[in-house]
Amino acid sequence: MIRAHFNGNDEKFKTMVLQIADYEAKKGYPANAEEIKNMIGPVKKSHYAQSLKMQNRLDILEERVTTENLIVSFEIENKIKRIIQEYKKKDLLEEKGLRNRAKLLLTGPSGTGKTMTASVIANELYLPLYIINFDRLLTKYGDESSMKLREVFSYIKKVRGVYLFDEFEAILSDKNLEHDHGEMQKIVNAFLQHLEDRVFCSLIIVATGEPCFLKKSLFRCFDDVIEYHYPDEEQIMRLFRTKLYGKASNTIFSEDVYCHASGLNHEEIVNVCEDAIKDGILQEHVITKPHLIGFINDWKTYKKYKEKEV
Repeated sequence: MIRAHFNGNDEKFKTMVLQIADYEAKKGYPANAEEIKNMIGPVKKSHYAQSLKMQNRLDILEERVTTENLIVSFEIENKIKRIIQEYKKKDLLEEKGLRNRAKLLLTGPSGTGKTMTASVIANELYLPLYIINFDRLLTKYGDESSMKLREVFSYIKKVRGVYLFDEFEAILSDKNLEHDHGEMQKIVNAFLQHLEDRVFCSLIIVATGEPCFLKKSLFRCFDDVIEYHYPDEEQIMRLFRTKLYGKASNTIFSEDVYCHASGLNHEEIVNVCEDAIKDGILQEHVITKPHLIGFINDWKTYKKYKEKEV
């Protein structure tokens, strides 16, 4: 901690101080914990993404996203708010013999907001976000994969944060199962056993695009399950208004445009908006409905060919 302070690593220093505060709270000294937290003040938010290596084992992505950037159903919004609130009040819940939601399963198609949800939760709790890709954890040697998994969870116990295990379906894919179904099952079991350990003060989020691959017993290992879908008309409207309000003609905010964008996921609609904005800047014109529909069609065409490749 002293080294982190004098090296100017404020983020690491504050993380370690917060861990001391948590330790004091667990010992039954909430006043000491609160005083320590107040000493360092609020953790400064960063507005950029940074990639680095952790012990040469997994990628760490620190990314800060505000809740305004996430456009999902109101049901999902409420679930996210509840998760954040429970974490902030986890000491109070623990005093009453209760535990906050700490293990979450996010399911749904790619581009519908699963990774951004993890970013929002990390941002709201002033915690770093660590992303671990399952496909990179797996090797043809089961023992090596298990060792990597142990190292990851060892780190989770030491460093408080939000940990996103992405692409969980990779562990059950045909590509991996053909190596040795027994070895893959051992890794799944090992992962679930690690999940049962509640020693850490972090949030663990598992994301998968193929929930049909998961056994019902797996769902019981999580405190909450959030299911994502393609945006409906109301969400499409919010996406367009969030990205284009004040940058385009008001005629674009119409039902026919929203209907035209149906079938695109959240990420693709954001890309449509960004393409329209760039074109408006370069061509020096106001974004109109024909321009926007043209970019919607471009992304639908791209999506069609992309799905054919898959």
